[in-house]
Amino acid sequence: MRGWPAHVERRYLRKAAGDERLDLLVRVGRMHLESGMQSGRSRALELFEEVRPIDPEHREAAEQLARLYDPDKHTERLVEVLRVAQGGLDPAEVGPLLPRLAGK
Repeated sequence: MRGWPAHVERRYLRKAAGDERLDLLVRVGRMHLESGMQSGRSRALELFEEVRPIDPEHREAAEQLARLYDPDKHTERLVEVLRVAQGGLDPAEVGPLLPRLAGK
């Protein structure tokens, strides 16, 4: 990831708690997505998943996870995050997923 070495990320995430940790997880997840690299997408997925136990109804994390989850591998998780994110996603993004989910 450009501009923020992994050891700095780990140090800040380890020290953060409560709302500060939640905010940091989301911001760093966004930064990883913006990197455009596959490793950035993978790390973003991990970070947004860390948000869910803290705030299961966190809309931005749910929206990002809905975009990141593979419907063939993460069907149950995808259904749950779509429930939370339902108002924030473009129907064009959700539409192609529905037939694949219905077949599960």
